[in-house]
Amino acid sequence: MNTRKAEMNAPIHSKSGESLWSEDVRVPLLARAMGLDPWEAGVSLANALRENNDCLRSLMRRIIGGPSAIGGIDDAARARLIAALELGDLLAEAGLYQRDLIASAVECRRFLQRRLGKQRREVFSALYLDSRNRLIVAEDLFAGTIDGAAVFPREVVRGALLHDAASVIVAHNHPSGALAPSEQDRQLTRRLSSALSLVDIRLLDHFIVGFGDSVSLASLGEC
Repeated sequence: MNTRKAEMNAPIHSKSGESLWSEDVRVPLLARAMGLDPWEAGVSLANALRENNDCLRSLMRRIIGGPSAIGGIDDAARARLIAALELGDLLAEAGLYQRDLIASAVECRRFLQRRLGKQRREVFSALYLDSRNRLIVAEDLFAGTIDGAAVFPREVVRGALLHDAASVIVAHNHPSGALAPSEQDRQLTRRLSSALSLVDIRLLDHFIVGFGDSVSLASLGEC
């Protein structure tokens, strides 16, 4: 085994923190998630990463979206990647149950990014919180087309009452990647806040999630 192949097959924990998110780590890590040999799949994955503007999230969306021309990726590899991402979502969610999500805003954003950032259709989610801002449950309530999802405030309120929530954080993704809130987003935020306030439950924030970032409507004065 030559030096380059040995490096690609080395344990991830042996890599330095400085290079953790460099292509050298992302490519073999992605290959391993799909059960592929990092050396054999490395060239095609590295090229595909460059074709996707060096955006790993965009490449994963492309892979899980259906058959692609990337060499070595079949239905089994795609299924393993989806399973790995779902496991990551579960682990991220588990870490939120004992945290104050207002004090742990970064972790909350990361969780929503993982949950919604890879979706190819618009999905609307709600995080129901207790009186100490700890997560009770996260639910995907509505799903729509590539450019919209119908959201009914009464269903958000019903879920909050069902889970005995003291407050709620809602979020939805923009599959286009655009983060700017639309007038519809702003109106929905106001409607949700008003509906929840009728049963003495606070809407803490409404996040819009793009490919690699998110925006808080509370920070824009909308909650």
